[in-house]
Amino acid sequence: MSVGICTAAIGEHYQYFLPEWAESIDQLSTEADWVTIAHDGVDDKIRRYVDQLLHPLWVRVENTASNPAVNVNAAIACTGTDWIMKLDVDDLLLPHALDGVRGTDADVLCFGFRMRGTDHPGLSWATESILMKTGNLVASCSPFRRWVWEHQPFQDVIYDDWLFWINAARNGARFAGTNRIDYQYRVHDLQMTKHVDHARAYAQIKEC
Repeated sequence: MSVGICTAAIGEHYQYFLPEWAESIDQLSTEADWVTIAHDGVDDKIRRYVDQLLHPLWVRVENTASNPAVNVNAAIACTGTDWIMKLDVDDLLLPHALDGVRGTDADVLCFGFRMRGTDHPGLSWATESILMKTGNLVASCSPFRRWVWEHQPFQDVIYDDWLFWINAARNGARFAGTNRIDYQYRVHDLQMTKHVDHARAYAQIKEC
C-alpha cells in the first residue's frame, strides 16, 4: 500500500517554506513512497536543497485559480500511489505521521494537529457528521485513498479542503482518526484565509 505526499508551492513567497517542509518529510519514521511538488517557479538553491532530501517530482503549473492551493491537483494527478496526503507547504509533519496509514481500513485518516500551542487530536467521524456542514471536522493534511480524489478533485473555493471532505463523504468515504497529533499547523500573514470574507466563504460551502 503506497503513500504519496503532494503540495503546491505557488507564488513568490511560498517557496521559502519548502526547506522546512522537506525536512519534516525527511525525518518520518515511516517513509513516503512518492513526493510531488506543483510550483510556478522555485529558486535554484531551494530546489537543490529539497532535491538532496527527497528527490521529489517537480510539476510546473501556470496558476489561474483564485485559490492557488488547488494547484495541488496537478501534483496528485502525477502521483501514482494508493494513498495521497495533501501536505500544505507551510505545515510540518511530526516523525510518526505516516505510522499506521497503510494499516487502516478507512478511506480518510483524520490527522490531529498542533496550532499556536493547542493540540487538536485526530478524531473519527461518521459520514453523517461530515455532511451536516456545521464546520470543517477534518484537518487539511489528512491522508486519503486515491479514489476519493478521483471521484472529486479539490475545487477552486476558499475552503477547498472542507468541500473536499464533504464530497468524499457524499461518495461513501469512511473517516477514522489517529487520536494523536500528527503535524504542526503554522499560522502566518500570507495565508489566504486571513484576507477573505469568511461569512461569504462559509455560505459558499453551505450551498454546495
